[in-house]
This record gives sequence, structure tokens and C-alpha cells, in this order.
Amino acid sequence: MIEGFIEDSLLLELELGDGDTGKFPRVRIYDAAAALQTTIDLVHVAFGLYQGAWASPPALGHFSAVFIVYNDAGHTVVSNRYEQVSERVRIVAPAGGIA
Repeated sequence: MIEGFIEDSLLLELELGDGDTGKFPRVRIYDAAAALQTTIDLVHVAFGLYQGAWASPPALGHFSAVFIVYNDAGHTVVSNRYEQVSERVRIVAPAGGIA
């Protein structure tokens, strides 16, 4: 499970085990009612590690992050080499509360 704070930036990462640097991963964030909240493109950082930030998650609660790897920058051709990965995300209030 990924955990982050409301009104903060949450780093999302995907590592391709074979180190492929030429893919175009994207993360779709869904709320508890399965409604799409946002889409985040991940960029290659190093050796098959891709990262992106979910800026200011909108509410406390649980979300689902679905990581999809595409072969093209237009995100139209899903790679058949990598499976979609789903991860639970929990957004909580910071220890000092929400300002």
C-alpha cells in the first residue's frame, strides 16, 4: 500500500525489472467508487525506474492506482510485455492536522 498526505505531493514509482528505458508508463487514480480522479504520466529516471507525482490528493481516504505501460508517447498501444499493476493508496491527514 502507498500512503501519502492530503494537500501534499505523492511520489508514484514503477520499476521495469528488465531496465527498459523506452516505455511510457501512466498511472490512473480511481476513488473508492471507481471513478477516475486523475491520470499521471511517469517519466524515466534511471535504469527502468519511472516516476511521477500526484500533486495534492483531493481528499482523505482510499484510492486505487493502476499502472499501465505503453509502447508509445501517445499512450495508445499498451505493452504486452508488462502486466497492469494495481496498488491501493491511502491518503491521511498530516500529524499536525490539515491547515
